Amino acid sequence: MGSEGEAAAAITTVLDMDPRNDEASILQAMIRSKKREFEAALSSLQEAISLNFKIRENALFMLIKGDIEYEMGDYVTA
Repeated sequence: MGSEGEAAAAITTVLDMDPRNDEASILQAMIRSKKREFEAALSSLQEAISLNFKIRENALFMLIKGDIEYEMGDYVTA
């Protein structure tokens, strides 16, 4: 298992232990984005927002969201 796989497994374990961990959802989105699983990554970001609406102000959240939107061809929103 590569480092992305190990990271994904670790984040999954964290979210299994604490499903309300909004920052873990952001990290999960980052990993999914790097694996080019953009729809799943957006889903992780939506989960983070549902847990903590203010997470949208998090710089890492905005960076990952913009990167995903850019990769999906949504240049205006990105």
